[in-house]
Amino acid sequence: MVYMDVAALGRPKGVVVLFHGKNFSSDYSAPTIAGLSKDGYRVISPDQVGFGKSSKPDVAYHFDDRAANTQALLKSLNIQRASVVANSMGGMVGIRFARLYPQTVQQLVLENPLGLEDYSRDIPTQKNDDLLKLEMAQTETSYRRFLQSYFPNWQPSYEKFVEVYVRVQKDLDYPAYANTSVLTYQMIVEKPVVSDLSDLKMPVLLVIGQKDPTVFGRRFAPQEAVKSLGNFPELGKKAQSVIPNAKLVPIENVGHVPHVEVPDQFVKIVVEFLNSKS
Repeated sequence: MVYMDVAALGRPKGVVVLFHGKNFSSDYSAPTIAGLSKDGYRVISPDQVGFGKSSKPDVAYHFDDRAANTQALLKSLNIQRASVVANSMGGMVGIRFARLYPQTVQQLVLENPLGLEDYSRDIPTQKNDDLLKLEMAQTETSYRRFLQSYFPNWQPSYEKFVEVYVRVQKDLDYPAYANTSVLTYQMIVEKPVVSDLSDLKMPVLLVIGQKDPTVFGRRFAPQEAVKSLGNFPELGKKAQSVIPNAKLVPIENVGHVPHVEVPDQFVKIVVEFLNSKS
């Protein structure tokens, strides 16, 4: 598991661990890493196994394993306590990590997390072979269109994420990358974490972009089901009501990845929460 370990600048305040989404790796958190480091936080930002520069084994993927890997990483670095900032699929990893290792997690920030609803109820089961065919048929144009659904205000600077994908697609490692995408898709659908929310005892901050239309597995869901899925403004409120010690910060006119769309605002919100220690 490849990771970044970025030192705190100035007076150290603690450690923050970042969990990335399914269609990204640790590098998309560069503005968050810089902002947290500047404010005095040491930042640990891994590429979870199966993503980015980490290994991509052909195995069944589980959130428990993602959590255990991260705990092992922190132990190897002699880090006993840390706060967590988690986006998208990383939110599901972060939720499970916080439930399994509450003694490690001081505070938890969930940024437009997947997993606030149970996808297994509405998304029909898909065969791995069929999913792999779809992944291998992806083009630069179709991938760009997919990413654009995350951002209500697409910017030329976001093209770097498309470029990363195109470079990976041209690499000899792409079949393993595509296979991992299939396996982690199945993990998200088959391993819900919504029931973990009520077990989160640490302070939790929900940062929710209010223009996020993300419905995981949308293309496979019946039209009627899609209508009731992915309502992030309502999902954020519902999660806040279930989590014992939760605060909700909605961000207007922002989609699935606030830390990319409004990096300065996002860092300010997170730092205020982390500094409050409440």
